[in-house]
Amino acid sequence: MFWRKSEKTNIIRLSMVGALGLFAAVLIRHEMQKPLPDLGQLFLVALPSQLAKVSLDFGDGKKREFRGALTPNMSALEALSISTDIANLPLSHTPTKEGVQIAMIDGKKTEKKKRWVFYINGKIGGDPATYQMKAGDGIEWRYQ
Repeated sequence: MFWRKSEKTNIIRLSMVGALGLFAAVLIRHEMQKPLPDLGQLFLVALPSQLAKVSLDFGDGKKREFRGALTPNMSALEALSISTDIANLPLSHTPTKEGVQIAMIDGKKTEKKKRWVFYINGKIGGDPATYQMKAGDGIEWRYQ
C-alpha cells in the first residue's frame, strides 16, 4: 500500500508526487510552446499510392533522389523546390515563353551547351510549373 501510518513517510511521498506533477506540467508547457513544423518541408508518412519521386542527374555521375507525399495540386516545380530545400541545394529558375526553365541547381547552370531537362516518367515533360503531380509519378531533371 502506498500510504503508511507514519505521517513523515506520507509527507515525503506526497512531496515526491507533487514534484513529479510539477515537472510534468513544466515539460508539457515547454512542448506546447514549440512552433509546429512546416509541413511543406517534411516528407510525410503516406500510403505508397500517394508518393512521388524527384530525381536529379547532375550529368557527372552525381545523382540525388527524393521520395515524398504529394499535396493537392502540387506542381513538378514545387516538388523540386521542396526537394532542393530539404537537401540544402541552391535552386533558381526563370520564366520563358514555354513556361519555367531551371536556371541552376547546386551550381550547375543552364548554358548554351548544357541545360536542365525535365522528364516525367521517363519522357520529356513540358512546363514543370503547370504539370500537376500524380501519385506514383517519377520526375527527373537531367543536366545534359
